[in-house]
Amino acid sequence: MNHHTNTLPDTVTFTTTHPRLSLPDPRYLRVHAACAKVANLSGAGECIDKIIGDLEDIRVLAADGSSADVLNYVLMHRVKASF
Repeated sequence: MNHHTNTLPDTVTFTTTHPRLSLPDPRYLRVHAACAKVANLSGAGECIDKIIGDLEDIRVLAADGSSADVLNYVLMHRVKASF
């Protein structure tokens, strides 16, 4: 269960005073919000929260493969970050 849900505001306003920093495209934000809603309604949000929580707790991968989701998440995150 995501314990942060109740602490988030209903509306967020993006601003910038830096002329070279553009604001995020509202269309992308709407797509992201829709994906997050689907993930939450499908239960995938809880799975993601569990993986991220495990990532914070796990120091060594399990020999039985039960930490494979955590390893996959870390590897995929590192691949995305390198591009």
